[in-house]
Amino acid sequence: MKTAQHLMEEMTCIARHPYHPKRESLPPDLAGKLTHGKAKDWPTHGKYIATSFGVSSLADVNIGQMEPGILFRIEKDLEEAGRGESVVRNTKNTYKLLREFAIAIDLLEPDPLNYGIPKRNRLIAKQNGRAVTLRGRLRKKYAPYAKPREDFNPTLKSEIDQLEHHYTARYVRGRARKAIDKKTWKSNVDRLERFYGAMERLGIPHEQMTLRDFVNIDYLEQYVEFFLEEHPDPTYTLKDILNWAGNIARNYYNEKGLFDEIVSVIHQMRFVRIKDHEEMVIKVTADDLYTLEDKLVQHAFAYDRMFYHRKPGLDVQYPQAMVAWHYGRALAIMLANRCWFRRSNLFGIVWDKHLYYYSGKLHFKFSAEEMKSKETHLGQVIDLWRGQAGYNQLVRVLDRYREVRHHLVEKFKLRYPDKPEPVQLLLNMAGKPYGPSGAWTMFSCSSRAYLGNDKEIHPHAPRLIVPTYLMLEYDYAILGSIQALLDHKSIQTTERHYLRMKRLMSGQAARRVMDERMAKEQQAHRLAKMERMLLEIRNQLAESSTGGQPWRG
Repeated sequence: MKTAQHLMEEMTCIARHPYHPKRESLPPDLAGKLTHGKAKDWPTHGKYIATSFGVSSLADVNIGQMEPGILFRIEKDLEEAGRGESVVRNTKNTYKLLREFAIAIDLLEPDPLNYGIPKRNRLIAKQNGRAVTLRGRLRKKYAPYAKPREDFNPTLKSEIDQLEHHYTARYVRGRARKAIDKKTWKSNVDRLERFYGAMERLGIPHEQMTLRDFVNIDYLEQYVEFFLEEHPDPTYTLKDILNWAGNIARNYYNEKGLFDEIVSVIHQMRFVRIKDHEEMVIKVTADDLYTLEDKLVQHAFAYDRMFYHRKPGLDVQYPQAMVAWHYGRALAIMLANRCWFRRSNLFGIVWDKHLYYYSGKLHFKFSAEEMKSKETHLGQVIDLWRGQAGYNQLVRVLDRYREVRHHLVEKFKLRYPDKPEPVQLLLNMAGKPYGPSGAWTMFSCSSRAYLGNDKEIHPHAPRLIVPTYLMLEYDYAILGSIQALLDHKSIQTTERHYLRMKRLMSGQAARRVMDERMAKEQQAHRLAKMERMLLEIRNQLAESSTGGQPWRG
């Protein structure tokens, strides 16, 4: 009789061979779950499952004993053993996969269908043969500052009528998606009314407002500030109105770059949390970003040194390309921390066009069209947080990455011989340029792996976080340098960011951040002092034992 161990071995064999003959007989959903990556953890999960059955191995578990109720025992045993949430979740999924596989090959009976009793809608009752609501209809959440659509200026009214036709008409040339229903359109009009009402409250003349202003980044940032002040206990979600603005930018105006900028505003809201509805703090500090950078650089250097000394039998395809990718990942974080580029500019860098050496110094240059502005953005790469030491580390990583980048290009040519060679400086594991989702995934996975799940970042985060802490530490003295690197056309825009961030970092949050940084500096100073004392003691011992020759470690 087959045991759970035989079942696990057969399932592992199918997972490791994508063209296994038995894979075709499995349901498509089950076959898609049997992957080589998941199979690596199955032996460990098998030990946990066997422990829940009270035996030492799955070889002692009969397939008939694998009941659905064992899942609760597995969860309880792993929690008592002090295992993490991910271990509990993955072990339970492995057990579900074992049962699903056994049912697919007719070794277990399918679970009986359980149709639950439908719940009664307690908001409606029958009275005299008619359905009557037991409570009144929920009132419409209408902000007092909203400006009704009927009071819009004639130009804005006409533009919104055209927008309504574009989104609600059944057939519209050039529209990528199907029409939205009237209820959704009504909600979107409500968002427009709140936005233009807030702009009028902020002192912007309504007679000059157009639909274009709804997708203007500066106006949207002003609305974000207004919203957070007006709704300490939010009735509406801020993300909805930003998503609607991004939808208009992408599907109505067909401007992908503007859409990316609005998405970056949405993403930066992930890193501002409201505490007790009064105090807002930023989760990730500038020291956290530079700590992430240091760990990625150390990882890249270590991988480069150990390239020719890998463990025997370790199957690594294109190892030179992996070395280049590790350097490229570290370089992307370093450039984001120092230059505060937008995501599209950072991952669109072409060497000798956007980033180059001039008079021995590293410079950057982006055209007005690439910056989506009226002026060219150019300047010298500097490190305002760490100074010359941080700049030297960037140059070291950049030079090494340029030496090994061709391995990523060769990998790309092998995989895609018919496609042209990528010109972007930063390439992903496959040798292709990063897309919007790939850039987000790289930043997100790297930060979660090295800083923790609660300190996830995205490509726009350094542009928000590092200037905030520079302003917090140096106040107005550094405002001009920050304006130049952020490419703000007006110093008032930078001051508005400064005032907003200072409000976010005011009070106990700011003191906590600065106390943590001071504690880290004091700890580093104590460690350096201790190392100097140990070195002096070793030299004294060496001089006494070797006749005056100092010890050299």
